[in-house]
Amino acid sequence: MGAAIGTETNPLAVALRALRKTNGWSLADVARKTGISTSALSKAENGRLSLTYDKLAALAGGLSVDIATFFEKTPVDRAFAGRRSIDLGDPRSGVIDTPNYTYHYLNTEILNKKMVPLIVEHKARSRKEFGDFVYHEGEEFLYVLKGRLEVQTELYESSVLEEGQSVYLDSAMGHAYINAGEGVCRTLAVVSAPAETLERALDLPNRKNLSD
Repeated sequence: MGAAIGTETNPLAVALRALRKTNGWSLADVARKTGISTSALSKAENGRLSLTYDKLAALAGGLSVDIATFFEKTPVDRAFAGRRSIDLGDPRSGVIDTPNYTYHYLNTEILNKKMVPLIVEHKARSRKEFGDFVYHEGEEFLYVLKGRLEVQTELYESSVLEEGQSVYLDSAMGHAYINAGEGVCRTLAVVSAPAETLERALDLPNRKNLSD
């Protein structure tokens, strides 16, 4: 994956360390709460490992915090009606790079959103490269902005989506996204992840312990 991101400029590392210090948790405590290995947590806290969406959801659920906590150093929780967020498209804000995806989380300053919007670049070009199906709580919608996207699930035949086409699926069903084109594959994704359901995502029947 490239050089590690400095922890001073890595919101995930900063937020994870701050949560541990505030609550007096050891890495082992966080591992027990989230199902993520101490090794992976240590690497994430030191800016040497990025976490995929399902692992971030597990981390947020296990620690009982909003997922947006890991993208901004000072997110704002507005409990009153009429809240609004405008994302000005900062290419450095809310970006997490993983082997299969580059995630760009949008509108990260508001906590307790019922939807998580993000732009995703899909890297894997085969199922072998992608690895095992992903499972997590909620539902998700993807709209192809650029390139071609192959959608594989455990219950349906594979489908290839072109630019301007979309998919909506149950995230608890095993799924994988493959870049089926020659160039970049980019989608707009919206994942439902109300805070109260994130912890339940850890108890899905087919969910595996999350490790490195």
